Amino acid sequence: MEKYYFENEDAEVCYPLSYFTDRAKESGLKEISILEAVPDFRNKEFVWCGWDDSCTYMSDCKKSVCSAWTKGKGNMCDHRGKLYAHGDSVTIKID
Repeated sequence: MEKYYFENEDAEVCYPLSYFTDRAKESGLKEISILEAVPDFRNKEFVWCGWDDSCTYMSDCKKSVCSAWTKGKGNMCDHRGKLYAHGDSVTIKID
């Protein structure tokens, strides 16, 4: 599974490492500091909706409520994703 990272402590959306390394290369940076994204297992109220890239109530992620609901694994929507929390800061060297 691909790892994700947050740009900083204020960031609400995380991205794969390539997103940050590509931006750093374009800016001529040799090193960047970003935060690891760790699965938020404490959360029992919200889910990530990949259909519209937003956080939504778990209770709204069901076929009877959502027009974008698509059957995925088991009885979950194919667009349903995990939420992530901020983890440790890491420094990445840019080649």
